[in-house]
Amino acid sequence: SNGTTVFTVTFKAVGSAGSSSAVSFIDSPTTREVTVNLTAKVFGSDPGTVAVVLPPGPTITVQPASQSVLVGANATFNVTAVASSGSLSYQWSKGTTAITGATSSSLTISNAQASDAGDYKVRVTDSNDFKDSDSATLAVVVSPTITWNNPAAITYGAALGSTQINAAATDGANAVAGSFAYTPASGTVLNAGTNQTLTAIFTPTDATKYSKTTNTVAITVNKAPL
Repeated sequence: SNGTTVFTVTFKAVGSAGSSSAVSFIDSPTTREVTVNLTAKVFGSDPGTVAVVLPPGPTITVQPASQSVLVGANATFNVTAVASSGSLSYQWSKGTTAITGATSSSLTISNAQASDAGDYKVRVTDSNDFKDSDSATLAVVVSPTITWNNPAAITYGAALGSTQINAAATDGANAVAGSFAYTPASGTVLNAGTNQTLTAIFTPTDATKYSKTTNTVAITVNKAPL
């Protein structure tokens, strides 16, 4: 069962008509034996039905949240729940597989790697029943390497162009697909001055594998000759 469960038990008297003091059955998958008192009910040869309402289980008030972390970083999932009776216990799972030792209200994945990416959830149990949390997705992404050298000095009046605005994103020897946004933008004419900052923000096409990355360089704009 998962939360309050309403179900019925249908049975027929065995042998001659008469009364039954109780009927017991197993509530799978929690394997709790429930006894229904039938002392006041007399059954003949017709089927009888008894409605049973199980007590409520825990209430999850804060669900674990999906997140994205860089390779090598830590990721932590948290759940908050209130017991309907007794104390709470926890069991975290990745997909359908229980994680050994993950039995507290938080789960930390240390030094996350690509193999840790996936869906996580926790089963919260009290003395009455259990409740499964929503699934939370962990994405483990790589920060691309941005190659962008400080441009050579230019003279005031020259607009920024492909000679200065030319960053590239790679993952090892492979280019990473995506787009760059530059500040100041291509075509801007900067004032004269030294070590002026140019910023590039790279947005990858595949955000499930790569993170957004920022890099800066410095450029000097010389005064125009008189």
